[in-house]
Amino acid sequence: MSSRQSARVFLGVTLLLFTAGWAANHFSSVLVLIRDQEGVSSVMVNAAFGIYALGMLPCLLIGGMLADRWGPRFVVLTGGILSALGNLMLLFLHEGLLILLGRFIVGTGVGLVVSAGTAWAGRLRGGSGVTLAGIILTLGFAIGPIVASAVGVMTHSEELLFALSVSLSALAVVVGLLLGDAPRVPISGGTETIKAQARSLRKALAVSLPMAIWVFSCITTSIVILAARAADNFNSPILLPAISSALAFSAGLIAQYLGRKFAWGRQSGTAGALFATVGYGLAAFGGETISV
Repeated sequence: MSSRQSARVFLGVTLLLFTAGWAANHFSSVLVLIRDQEGVSSVMVNAAFGIYALGMLPCLLIGGMLADRWGPRFVVLTGGILSALGNLMLLFLHEGLLILLGRFIVGTGVGLVVSAGTAWAGRLRGGSGVTLAGIILTLGFAIGPIVASAVGVMTHSEELLFALSVSLSALAVVVGLLLGDAPRVPISGGTETIKAQARSLRKALAVSLPMAIWVFSCITTSIVILAARAADNFNSPILLPAISSALAFSAGLIAQYLGRKFAWGRQSGTAGALFATVGYGLAAFGGETISV
């Protein structure tokens, strides 16, 4: 029974992670409607897209500590509620500073879900749970803008897009409340294995954290900045963030799979930085009216 309960709880965790990614990134498509229909400046909506990182970063850093103190379930559910409240605020308020505040609240919630949710997934399924949690979260980041763009093209209603995100986040929180929690997966191998895993984790973080800012900036640039620059050459500008999301996050998912399969390690980060350099160079060469 505990195994079945653990599987159900893990399903709830992945739903919370998926909707957190959706709540954070669907705004890349919504901002096109806000800019065109509400008269909000491009500078303001672009700032609103990025400001959620200021709310997310500290929560990413302290989320694990809070999960150890209060339990990952409590922290993840709190994060899900905050991300829903942030998008609920954006559903009704489209003024400049209030957009920034709403996005900041969304970022705070997403940071808690990502950090504590990944820890919760690892507690339920070990290393494979952490890996799967990352994949599900990435899918949420990718699918949110794609669906938002498709719905936006049909309805031209940013309110509907915010309502959809709020509904999904609320559903995930309700499911998480109903499913409860499950016991921790025991770690085999004794003290030496645990110490070796801790050393490996520190090494992995030392390599990956310096690259994190480039990962975020590359995704943001492709989805927001480059999409906006190509908007004049495309009939439906709201679809451009969806196209960018599909390309960028698909590349990320494929890289995760191939990196694990062939044990690329830190070389994948170096290759990513080189690809980003080439991409930025092409964007600069394209000039002010870069083609799709």
